[in-house]
Amino acid sequence: MKRGLLAGFSEILQEIWSSWLVFQKFFKKIWGSGSVSWLGVSSTLWFSSTFSLVLTSFPEEFALKLSQGVRISTRHLA
Repeated sequence: MKRGLLAGFSEILQEIWSSWLVFQKFFKKIWGSGSVSWLGVSSTLWFSSTFSLVLTSFPEEFALKLSQGVRISTRHLA
């Protein structure tokens, strides 16, 4: 069961990351390479809004997956 939760959590993160990369490429094409600061600001805002949307949409599942992931990673550190 822990592997299933961790796999679900990693799928969520992969979806967020891949959609962020697509957004970043799209924004670079619109603004060009000269406006890196605008790209950084807009991508940060977009990533934080997407992350908060995931948290508000699936709060119980996300918290459970996050706690499982933290437990697994801290176990490897010990």
